[in-house]
Amino acid sequence: MRLLMIRARSSLYWVEQQLEEGGALNWRVTGLEREPAPSLPSDQLQPCNSDGQWVVVEFSTEGEGRDLVRLRPLPDCIPRSQVERQAQWASGLQKRTLVKIWSMLAYIDDELLKGFLLDVLMDDQLMLAFCRDKASHGYHHNHVGGLLAHSYEVAVSAATLCSQHQLGMRTTWVAFIGGLLHDIGKVRMFSNDSHGVSGEHEAYSFMVLSAPLEHLRMKSAPLFEALTACLALSSSRDSDPYQVAGIVRMCDRLSAEVCNWRKAFERRPSHFWYVKSQHDGRMYKRLN
Repeated sequence: MRLLMIRARSSLYWVEQQLEEGGALNWRVTGLEREPAPSLPSDQLQPCNSDGQWVVVEFSTEGEGRDLVRLRPLPDCIPRSQVERQAQWASGLQKRTLVKIWSMLAYIDDELLKGFLLDVLMDDQLMLAFCRDKASHGYHHNHVGGLLAHSYEVAVSAATLCSQHQLGMRTTWVAFIGGLLHDIGKVRMFSNDSHGVSGEHEAYSFMVLSAPLEHLRMKSAPLFEALTACLALSSSRDSDPYQVAGIVRMCDRLSAEVCNWRKAFERRPSHFWYVKSQHDGRMYKRLN
């Protein structure tokens, strides 16, 4: 994961074969952004579904050009309209975040975890709320799209820590998915849903994810246990056997703290090195 972020950048494209004038079959490449689609070598596209498939294309960041590093296919069961429709629900940073989340399906090498994430992403009703809802009513990331932004921050931070501490790829992917979905129950909270309720959002997460979780439980008890540990209410360090759950919670707190720290210094002159937040009354300081 770190190597990819440092040495390459990636984009999501739809590739399909089309019959050109003269009867030749050629691959057509279409992106979600307005940037020109790259020319991809036909030999690398041969394993793709000729009727159409989403692929992640990695480009080198070294040098001035855009050299193709690798092409990674997403599961070929994903319709073109699925990703395009969801991309219209978000804009700017939120749209790029959503594309990165879909792109992770090309990297997760555990089929059960990949299938679990795919089940979640294919739920349009859930994903629409995920893209537009707030992470909190009046605390951190309390803006439209804040839930998606906060969740992705936690997912990447947790997965990166697991990778750095060499906890294994399965744990790393559980950290990413668990971090991504740790607050998903907030789509049923009163601050996001006109029919929503107040309470512990962790309980609502199990309700929202009941079908994918049950499918995972039937396939793998350890993966089910580890992932649900990331979604559950905070527990003491001694009672939680899965290290990944503690890492997700730590990254959750960090994301919230950094958000509030940034908010405290909003519209403050650059020479202010401390400020008392009007939001929570805390004193915050910075070095630059």
